[in-house]
Amino acid sequence: LQAFYRKYYQPDNATVVIAGRFDPQRALDLVARYFGSIPRPTRVLHPTYTTEPPQDGERRVVLRRVGEVQIVAAMYHMPPGSDPGFAAVDLLTKVLTNQPSGRLHKALVETGIATSSFGVERQTREAGSAYFGAAIPMAQSLEVAQKTLLDVLEDFASNPVTDEELQRARVTLLNDIEDLLTNSRALAITLSEFVSMGEWRLLFWYQ
Repeated sequence: LQAFYRKYYQPDNATVVIAGRFDPQRALDLVARYFGSIPRPTRVLHPTYTTEPPQDGERRVVLRRVGEVQIVAAMYHMPPGSDPGFAAVDLLTKVLTNQPSGRLHKALVETGIATSSFGVERQTREAGSAYFGAAIPMAQSLEVAQKTLLDVLEDFASNPVTDEELQRARVTLLNDIEDLLTNSRALAITLSEFVSMGEWRLLFWYQ
């Protein structure tokens, strides 16, 4: 952990985000006072270098533990969070996971195959992933649940997103952003996440 801080924590790799009710000029003066005197380091940050191995087929992992609930899940590669196509990833995730209208809920929970379903996408600086799954009672077949999950996730070619599903997802996401803009603390945290993706204005381009 110390090596990580020594490698990446330096003034020209930091952003100050100020939120709440404050005097802008006073805030800028304080930032200049406490941060402005820190010299720019002479070293250059090392770029990240990790690359994925060739994706020549699906990979399966089976983990067996003592418990009362089974979990089935699937993960897919996704583009970086700054990619223009990532908004479509977010919309598709909502189409799948909205409750009670989402496709996973209808196929897995309403039919009694699962007790709950979930899904989340990772909007990060570099290429990330989307992760979907469901909790399955021990009395239910894990194989049936797995087939149902994959059928839903990989059926968009023959069962495209409807206008109704798309509009519902858009309204949900836009409402989430509108709510965010009224909460200065949450907005500051979210802006810092978009800064780490490469640009704070990505939030508003995304909207």
